[in-house]
Amino acid sequence: MQYTKSLNYPASVKRVAAMLADPEFVRWCAQVATPEGKIEVATVVPSEDGGFTVTVRRRLPAAQIPPQFRRFVGEHIELRAAEVWGPERDGRRVGTVLQEIVGTPVVVKGTTSLEPVGDSTRQTYRGTLDIQLPPLAALMLPGLIEQVARAAMQPVDDALAAAETAGRQWLETHP
Repeated sequence: MQYTKSLNYPASVKRVAAMLADPEFVRWCAQVATPEGKIEVATVVPSEDGGFTVTVRRRLPAAQIPPQFRRFVGEHIELRAAEVWGPERDGRRVGTVLQEIVGTPVVVKGTTSLEPVGDSTRQTYRGTLDIQLPPLAALMLPGLIEQVARAAMQPVDDALAAAETAGRQWLETHP
């Protein structure tokens, strides 16, 4: 399943990248995006070339998962995410993204970018959601795979929407 999600921030690419690379913001944003969950890890590791890697691991109630799938994941889900950002080039930044719901066959892989749009910045996520099931299960249950994919994307979509709101708040309060 392909996905594209864009977030918009009222600031320059340089300022948004600085926000995304700020360990204090990463921890705060992870907590805001997980009000009913627990943050296990929220780190930023800078690279020598001006890039950085953000890693967040959070534990969430499985309430976001449709009831018919909750029995497969239990009462909680663990969402792990890593973004590896390269240095700024030509006023833009690009990176790679890996997200997974631990203990499930669901993996989201893709890219992320920051690009200027007037006086603002658009962060775009593009990728694929893969459900790694045995081939026979995939043949026998094609409709189920689509349902699982949609259910798996909900926590990811919710986290990104919360991150956009948190980022806008951060930019307003941290000039």
